[in-house]
Amino acid sequence: MTIAEKITRLKTDIDSVYAAGVRGALGKFWDALQNKGKRTVYYETFFNFDREAFYPKYTLKLAGSTGAYGTFRQFPESAGLGDATKGFDLVARLNECGVTLDTSGATGMYRTFHFSAVTTIPTLDLRNCTSPCEDTFYFCRHLHTIEKIILPSEENQAFYSTFGECAALENITFEGVIGNGFNMQWSTLLSRASIENIIGALSTTASGRKITLSQTAVNNAFTTAEWTALVNTRPNWTLALV
Repeated sequence: MTIAEKITRLKTDIDSVYAAGVRGALGKFWDALQNKGKRTVYYETFFNFDREAFYPKYTLKLAGSTGAYGTFRQFPESAGLGDATKGFDLVARLNECGVTLDTSGATGMYRTFHFSAVTTIPTLDLRNCTSPCEDTFYFCRHLHTIEKIILPSEENQAFYSTFGECAALENITFEGVIGNGFNMQWSTLLSRASIENIIGALSTTASGRKITLSQTAVNNAFTTAEWTALVNTRPNWTLALV
């Protein structure tokens, strides 16, 4: 083995030892942060968190009324008034870590992703949410996909400023019945499939409810006749376009 080869081999060995040390330290950090998977309250835990350190070791279980409060608020790399500098694929990172985001025990989702830089959000099970999902995704300017929102009963579920300023949102799927109205006028890129899913999930028995969507998104996805036909499937709703 030449001297150059020995130097290269030594460097590789040093890098491997260093990487193993970093992984060990991170593992201990996440053991402590997540209480070895037992933690269920992540109240603003990842507020302004460094994306390079976000490698959870255990499933993130958000439970109770405060477990999901502001968990990913301004995450990550925020500047100024929480305006994130670049997007972050949360689904890809969780998959890389071999863990999931479990919201099935959460009874509220207040500001969970408020001002966050996430681009994708995994399935959110909201069946136990009894509090309004207020500001959950407010000002997530990079957010383009929410894999699925599993809804609670239509009597309990309510959205207010949930989707405010989500200008990049293209894909969203609801599972269950939407019983209360909400405003998605900022989502000008919303896909046809997403709009059809929203309309199809609207309660057939609710009255006095209103959904506001983007005129631009609807114009890009439907002809006038197609949109009229879709609207007519839910005559008990006011479907406004802005």
